[in-house]
Amino acid sequence: MLLAKEDCVVASFHLDPQEGHGIPLTGSLGAGISFRHIEGTLVPYELDQLLLFYFDEHLYTVYDYKIVGVERRINFPEPDYSSVLVVTFAGGSGGYGSLLVVTFYDGQVINLQMIALDTYVLLRFDDINQNGIQEIVLSDSFGAALNLCRACLVCTQRLAFWHENRWQVDQIGQFAEFYEQEAQAAKESITHNGGVSEIARFGYYSLMSGTPLSEVFQQTDSLVSEFELKMNSADFGEPTIEIDPVFLVNYLFERVISFSLGYR
Repeated sequence: MLLAKEDCVVASFHLDPQEGHGIPLTGSLGAGISFRHIEGTLVPYELDQLLLFYFDEHLYTVYDYKIVGVERRINFPEPDYSSVLVVTFAGGSGGYGSLLVVTFYDGQVINLQMIALDTYVLLRFDDINQNGIQEIVLSDSFGAALNLCRACLVCTQRLAFWHENRWQVDQIGQFAEFYEQEAQAAKESITHNGGVSEIARFGYYSLMSGTPLSEVFQQTDSLVSEFELKMNSADFGEPTIEIDPVFLVNYLFERVISFSLGYR
């Protein structure tokens, strides 16, 4: 959240003109709050899950576990815009966290948005459709509903695109060429007696490319039979189980349409 003038917060700080020096912060927010300089950014310590950072004469707070990076990007997401990106890590082995994007235009904050991250280390930015506006490439990992062992989780990519001064999640068929290429790469990586990961990515990306559900089912069924695919189960009594193409594709379709930028 962005702290506004009307918020009931009392704090004082000073900036050292030498870049890289820390910013002491005192007041009702707590004693001893300090900032440290890491690789050109000011990254705060944790304080009772209230994290603060100062950037471009604005004081921001993030409710999360730990800030792992703060970065400023010029001409992002499009020319004449700039953004401050704050990546947080919520703990645990899954790497779950969030991305806070503060977007500026003409010296004013025009959008402040929190995006959930499944795996923050895979976060990247790219102009997918070459229109001069960059997308955020997110990770969507899953497997519990497929009764998969943790080592066999499926990890796919989804896009957040910038539209009307706000980040939105992409829809089926919107970035068809991108997902067609991803589906083809997943298909080419399928091996005989392989697991569910590649075939699941193939089905996921095929659906996102706009391929009809019935056609995705037919292709998935054919590939499962051709390569005799099975998946490793989380049930130790039955280490491998047959892949049901109908269940798999229906599950992937529900996963595709339910994906959001909020917490999943």
